Amino acid sequence: ILYLFTDSRTGLLMSVCSLAMFVLMKYAKPLQGNKWVYLLGILFIVGAVAFSVFMAKYSIHHPFVRKIDDYLSNLSKKLPNNKIYFIALEGRCCSGKTTLTKNIKNASVIHADDFFSNTSEPLDFNRLKNVLLNLEPNKINTYEIFNCMSKNINDAYSFKKTDILKKIVIVEGVYSYHEAIRDIYDEVIYINSSDNQLQRLLNRCNGNSDLYNKFINIWIPREELYFNSFDFIKNASIII
Repeated sequence: ILYLFTDSRTGLLMSVCSLAMFVLMKYAKPLQGNKWVYLLGILFIVGAVAFSVFMAKYSIHHPFVRKIDDYLSNLSKKLPNNKIYFIALEGRCCSGKTTLTKNIKNASVIHADDFFSNTSEPLDFNRLKNVLLNLEPNKINTYEIFNCMSKNINDAYSFKKTDILKKIVIVEGVYSYHEAIRDIYDEVIYINSSDNQLQRLLNRCNGNSDLYNKFINIWIPREELYFNSFDFIKNASIII
């Protein structure tokens, strides 16, 4: 039951193998009473648990997660407890920003997409800025988000709670380092990758051709203008 609440494939393997061993021991009478079989079973379970713990702590879901998490860990030790250090995580659509932040342990994450604007502006920068400036470290924070996929504007707004906020807050998403809120940040990390972008975009759209066409014909060209307006390569503290 424990592994139903985790992503531990090692735990699942251990559970399946343990069940197989139980069935084998129950119905294979020649093995019953053989102390070496029991000893090997115990060693297997202990080894599987140790391996699971090791992989949970050190496995790399993204080639740069460990590098960035170590960097954030060292940075966090130098920061005062009452100050939030803001980092923008920028990169083109479907470049892997959200996937990267899902595996980062040493920072809290705010998603720029939660501040989608239903106007000519790509994001509601005033609301995003207000949320960032009012975040409190070492506390659970609540803020309003906008679901751009909602078909009903009246149902589009809801509230999101953070975990206990860490000293480092990463705002991930296109336009997170827009000039309208750039002064808030202490640094920017830039993902300079567009490999397999169209395939990931197709997966994100989940077969919705209208949504895919909006990305291709409207949103991505607009994003290109944004990325061409600022030298992220020159100004980023880390380039992935």
